[in-house]
Amino acid sequence: NNNTCVVSWPNNPITVTTPSPAVIQSVTSANTSDCNLNDGSISIQVTPGSSSPVYSIDNGVTWQSSGNFGGLAPGSYTVLVKNSNGTCMVSWSGNPVQIGGHTAPAITAVQTNDVSDCGLSDGKITITANPSEGGVLYSVNDGSTWSTNPVFANLSGGTYAVKVKNSNGTCIVPFAQNPVNINQPIAPVFLNVSSTNVSDCNLSDGKITISAQQGNGAVQYSIDDGITWSSSGNFNGLSAAVYFLKIRNQNNTCIVLYPQNPVIITGPTA
Repeated sequence: NNNTCVVSWPNNPITVTTPSPAVIQSVTSANTSDCNLNDGSISIQVTPGSSSPVYSIDNGVTWQSSGNFGGLAPGSYTVLVKNSNGTCMVSWSGNPVQIGGHTAPAITAVQTNDVSDCGLSDGKITITANPSEGGVLYSVNDGSTWSTNPVFANLSGGTYAVKVKNSNGTCIVPFAQNPVNINQPIAPVFLNVSSTNVSDCNLSDGKITISAQQGNGAVQYSIDDGITWSSSGNFNGLSAAVYFLKIRNQNNTCIVLYPQNPVIITGPTA
């Protein structure tokens, strides 16, 4: 301490270094591909600093050695990079990074019209939906085919699976009350036809009796080719003549012709 005997450190000079930060060159992100999926991603490209970089997208809560982050849900992410020794933390200038998601359309109503008569295919389904991302696509066959038109006409009787999705193909939504039923009228069936001829000249005591299996509701009967109809299958007081038999549902649907038409009532001649 009296300034005598100065000794020099043999490893002089001693270099004091300052750590250098990594430089974030770019950050790219990809949104989720569909509703209810967590497949978003963030990729961070850097020029390393004084040591290997480590990366974080949750504002430094967790870190990893790779700049590629997958399996991300929609939301906001804060990108940070620092040296692996913990020095020189750098924040991305474009923070927060947004991972976008998708919003599904909403079905608000499904209206059906049943088939009006046997042998027809005039049923209809009309779908009402609130769009979310552009237009809406509609399906009544469980998504096998899609249409921009919410009205499906010329349908036969049966069950239909209604679905909608965004026009970009995302977010398929099934109707909560699937399946949707289109009813088809059921035709009555002839079971038996019997006839009694006129018993004598100048009389009208012939008879035709029709029995039938119901289709939709009660059966109506006609023996004059459908000009008039009766709720009873018993026709009395008939004169000798040719008769054309038909039956139908009481709601006027599904007219069925008797396959052995005509039925002939005969009478004696003087």
